[in-house]
Amino acid sequence: MFAHWMRFASTSSMRVGLETAALMRAHDVVCSTMGWRWLEDQRRTPSGRTRSIADSHPLYIALNGKTDGCVAEVLRVAAYLFAFRDDPQLRQAIATLRDAGKYDATLFELDLAWKFRNAGADVRLFPRTPNGSGDFSASIRGKEYIVESSGFRSDTLRDDAMSLLNAIAASFVAATRKSGISKPFSLELDVEDASLTSRSSAHAAVKEIVQALYRDRAASHIVRVFDCGSIAVRSTLPGEGPTGDDMWTCAVRIGKAPIAKSRILGATSYAIEGAGCWVYLRDRSAESDPHERIRGKLKNEARQLSGCTDGVIVLDIEALGADVINDRDGLLPVIEDFRRNHHSTTGVALAVQPEKLNGQPGLWGHYFSLSETAMPQSFWSRVIDLDESADLLTTLRAL
Repeated sequence: MFAHWMRFASTSSMRVGLETAALMRAHDVVCSTMGWRWLEDQRRTPSGRTRSIADSHPLYIALNGKTDGCVAEVLRVAAYLFAFRDDPQLRQAIATLRDAGKYDATLFELDLAWKFRNAGADVRLFPRTPNGSGDFSASIRGKEYIVESSGFRSDTLRDDAMSLLNAIAASFVAATRKSGISKPFSLELDVEDASLTSRSSAHAAVKEIVQALYRDRAASHIVRVFDCGSIAVRSTLPGEGPTGDDMWTCAVRIGKAPIAKSRILGATSYAIEGAGCWVYLRDRSAESDPHERIRGKLKNEARQLSGCTDGVIVLDIEALGADVINDRDGLLPVIEDFRRNHHSTTGVALAVQPEKLNGQPGLWGHYFSLSETAMPQSFWSRVIDLDESADLLTTLRAL
């Protein structure tokens, strides 16, 4: 399955400054840790499921890839696994790495934990809290802080909106097929925040509105408001498709087109037949003020730290744009409002992950201490300063 890794291991190892044997062992570590059952599940394409790059697991792509980026991704995961191999909660981290929807967030958590430890903190993964568990704890000068991390996805091919769109498209296809609806219909979903939209509630809503359409055979347009947002199903218009001035965040075309009798693709008409033609999604959070998005994200993360003492929240806000991260004064009202309303969290970092010279994710950003007992500003500065020249792959050279 991974023959190209053996074929190109020597040249890849020279580029990353790692011995060939260590590079191969790193690949083996990731494969064995994720498990062959997981690898086989990723290899198979589930029947009837809409697939796109948003549905494919990024680590599986990297394990099969030949690019420098794929090699770096696998080595990065191997380094985290090796660095935290003695942590009793590593198994929980592995479980979240297997989930494509949680993978990127877990990498950010592990990277922060590694950087905090590199700066001298005693780090434990997934410590218990009154509301479950934190991402990690950092003991600094004998005092423990519970850290929660999150961010805003910047990869439009894998962001929350695209992931939700493809999941809803799969539900729509399945529901219309089960109901026996053959007339072309399109679906429009309008949500406040795709990142906070429950997949299960959205699936249930799609099923319910398709059933309503089935019961009212004469209907050509049905609109319903659900907990997940507003959903409309309507007759597909001839030749319709999204345009540059549409309000939709993203859209996907669905359906099946039979191949021409000649079996020549060029002679095939790609007009979609059967139920469904387009699925549209509007994610209103993408249209809101970036500072309001930060407020919402901080509030959401603070719930996880409720009941803790001196919790720390680290947000990656790079996707909101350089103007936001560079304007510290503009962020102060958001932080002050948060300080007044939340007391378990006493430290907030708003950060970005610039790429370092060695190709690994760096860390830079603003830290706000909200009380005298909060994690020291000096420690955050130390984390950033030491990380500038730190090499994550150092942990793999012991393999």
